[in-house]
Amino acid sequence: NLSNKKLTILSKEILIFEGLSSVNLSKNGLTEFPTILSELRNLRTINLSENQIDRVSVSQLQKFDLLDTLDFQSNKL
Repeated sequence: NLSNKKLTILSKEILIFEGLSSVNLSKNGLTEFPTILSELRNLRTINLSENQIDRVSVSQLQKFDLLDTLDFQSNKL
């Protein structure tokens, strides 16, 4: 759970958790979709709610074959 940690970027160190199926990045200061997440191929749930994200490209999201839930609630989208 990386929520409410005042993150503005997501470090590549998250890649050590290659089997991760869920990531909670809510309530941070992220301004863009963390593209590093696309390397975590087992993600089923991504929570990016309550950040400052103002755009996401479809091509970024197409890389997630197993993704079931994507939460962008309370962003600038």
